[in-house]
Amino acid sequence: NMDRILGNEVNAAIVQTDVLFYRARNEDLSNIKTLFALHPEEVHVITQSVSSIKTGGVVGIGGKNLQLKSVGDLAGQSVAAWGGSVITAQVIRLQSEVAFTVVEVQDFKSAKQALDEGKVAAIVMVGGQPMPDVQTLNSAYKLLPFSEAAIGKLKSVYVPAKLNYSNMGQGGSGVASVATDALYVTRAYKTAKFQDS
Repeated sequence: NMDRILGNEVNAAIVQTDVLFYRARNEDLSNIKTLFALHPEEVHVITQSVSSIKTGGVVGIGGKNLQLKSVGDLAGQSVAAWGGSVITAQVIRLQSEVAFTVVEVQDFKSAKQALDEGKVAAIVMVGGQPMPDVQTLNSAYKLLPFSEAAIGKLKSVYVPAKLNYSNMGQGGSGVASVATDALYVTRAYKTAKFQDS
């Protein structure tokens, strides 16, 4: 959406706050104006309840399943994301100072496959809850909470949020997260025709 509005392909677009924050680091967005905020979109960090990833051991023997209790435990791991969630994952990585690697995938199906095969430790996706893809998961998966310290580091871009997915059992109930706003933005127009619209 940002590329389309900056490329003069559309007159207005829906863009997330964190995308504007990320793009403004390297681009001049002074011509982009927010008309109004639409709704919050929560960050969902999904992992397996029992990870497929083994740590320790020798040549795969004696290793233990990776233990993930919060987003901070993703340091040194890879996470899958697609679309706008790639930027969300990058902003969270930079702002929270949790050094994970973002692997860009095509969609939820390919992200879940990478998670199930142990190629990534988690999936990062952003959207208003309840998200249909998250509702398809059962208690074999869980949502990773953000610690208070991580939420504090992210407060310049995100607001605190809670996630509730009863289909995931205890691992999906009352999970501390963060949210970004979906914004309706446009360019600052100079012509009378567009200023009056």
